[in-house]
Amino acid sequence: MNLTWHIVKKDIRRFRLPLALWVGLILAQTILCFVLFRWADEEVMVLRTGINGLDALHEILWGMQLVLGFFLVAGLVQEDPLVGQQTWWVTRPITGLRLLSAKLISAVLFFGLLPVLALLPWWLFCGYGASEVLRASLQIMLGQAIVSVLAFGVATLTANYSRFTVAFLLLVFAWICCSGPLFAYRMSGLSWGLGMTRMQLTILVAIATVLAVIIHQYRTRALPKSWAILATGFVLMLLSLGFAPWDWSRAIDWRSGEPAGLAKVVATPGPVDLHERRKSPYDDESMVTMLVGTRLEGLPRGIAINGGRAAGTLRWTDGTNLERQGWTFSYFGPVAWELMGASVRATKYLVDSQRGDLSVAPSVAADIGLPRSYAVKLRERAPAWDAHFKLNVYAGEVVAEVPLKPGARDGRAGHRIEVREVLRFKDRKDKGLTLTIAETEPVLDSDYLPGFLTTTSRRGTPNTFYALVSKDRSKIAMVGEERLIYTMMGTVGIEQRRIDFAPGLLAYPAQPDWLDDAVLMKVAFYRIGSISRAVHTDGLEELESSRAKPIPGVPAPAPNH
Repeated sequence: MNLTWHIVKKDIRRFRLPLALWVGLILAQTILCFVLFRWADEEVMVLRTGINGLDALHEILWGMQLVLGFFLVAGLVQEDPLVGQQTWWVTRPITGLRLLSAKLISAVLFFGLLPVLALLPWWLFCGYGASEVLRASLQIMLGQAIVSVLAFGVATLTANYSRFTVAFLLLVFAWICCSGPLFAYRMSGLSWGLGMTRMQLTILVAIATVLAVIIHQYRTRALPKSWAILATGFVLMLLSLGFAPWDWSRAIDWRSGEPAGLAKVVATPGPVDLHERRKSPYDDESMVTMLVGTRLEGLPRGIAINGGRAAGTLRWTDGTNLERQGWTFSYFGPVAWELMGASVRATKYLVDSQRGDLSVAPSVAADIGLPRSYAVKLRERAPAWDAHFKLNVYAGEVVAEVPLKPGARDGRAGHRIEVREVLRFKDRKDKGLTLTIAETEPVLDSDYLPGFLTTTSRRGTPNTFYALVSKDRSKIAMVGEERLIYTMMGTVGIEQRRIDFAPGLLAYPAQPDWLDDAVLMKVAFYRIGSISRAVHTDGLEELESSRAKPIPGVPAPAPNH
């Protein structure tokens, strides 16, 4: 073991200057992101121009970090080469596996621990707690491991930087040439689950192939056989990408299952809203849109439904059947207002198509294309409706509550908001205001991590909801917000937003004075799974206030048409 650590210390000593430069590139990016977060200017164009320039510099530094890190991995391997006439270490009492263990320790220290330590101050500034720091560290290490393993594998088969570069570029070129036709002819038209499975399986085969090459080369230094293993793995990757027949999407996507506590959720369809499809060159004029409002009863507090699919069959008593499918959508607002403690409905501008009493239960709308002839038949006689809904489930939490004062700040779990500017318009009729805020947002998409590392804390990028709330929670209002800038650094998204608010848009009489003690609140919604529900109604009737125009001159289809 002393000999292994002796090799590690030798690597640290030999690569201390390149490593210092590499870490310096990471620190320079964090400094730039801190400047981006703090940047303030009254003129939007000046703000965007200055920030876009800094963001471009940030991208250049990130590219330099990626390239330098790639060659550092190659240098770490070729410091004690496995190929060529300079393999001096074979004359020492060092086995190949001992050398491999030393190189792996060095790689973990260089490309795993150092980036985490360099990013730790930035994460703490952004409000990361212990859980967020752990997930961010795992995410950074995983990304570095993928890059490092690829460079490590190619470096074991080459003797110097020039051959390493040529071999890597040739492998990339060969992969592009071979995988391109497979994408065109074998991946198009696949289901989402099968396509995702093939991509994930290809990545796993690639990693397994590179690891096999590394272990074999360090054990035997038999270069032809190592290249043969690499070629075999390359062929298996192509076969996985183009011909794998399995669909493992439910096992790969941990958020595809039903979360605990939702077994009692019941879906009840309401009336149908028929209306014209949006005018665009892609719309079929023979179709109208059928919106089926569906109420969901039994959802726990803080749980929202947003997005999904619906497939069902319309059945008339004369024997006519029609199978249709489409998307579902909903609205985070009612759940967000409940989490904020609102005692009133926020605005009159709810989603029109989301029919149903939102004060009783949240609802979703199924957006389904319907031929005009069947729309006529539905208006004449209500059909039965049997459908299956698969809906995405989100858990919401209030993550920030910021007073409307310049310099005010609040946030948790990586959501840090600072108010840059508050402009009041008391001379305007609507007595509105405009806020400029800077914020950070965690991008901890841990779907790629093994389940035992993440348990209940696995989260992707959140959906966010903003509102202005009075001190006593009796007044709450949606706001219109515009993203001015966005960039990414170390699992953190950095944004600046401009938020506009006009009290005259409220459903209750406008009282501008309540803004004096109001706060800006932010709710983050994280996807936690999905639910599947069957819905049925004996008579799917049209809503009285349906926005569809009359459909004259279109005959209803005959039975079994």
